[in-house]
Amino acid sequence: LQQAVTNMSEYNSKLEALLAKDELGAKELHEVHMITYTLENALQKIQAELEETAEVLEEVHIASETNKPEVVKEKGQVYLQTTGTLVK
Repeated sequence: LQQAVTNMSEYNSKLEALLAKDELGAKELHEVHMITYTLENALQKIQAELEETAEVLEEVHIASETNKPEVVKEKGQVYLQTTGTLVK
């Protein structure tokens, strides 16, 4: 997940720089094409991680309702660790 977030940040900057140009020639379009591969992979990884994280958060929610403090603590830490990668 950390690598996906890093790639998204880095390659978003590269895409932004290309889009700021007045004209996009063949070279720039090729660069955009290559950048989008990395961004698509990063988004897929982030999406998969977020789906898993949502399931973990639901476990925390249910454990809080059913008086399971150990599950709340364990799964809550998993949730915080994963989302901490996204929210800095």
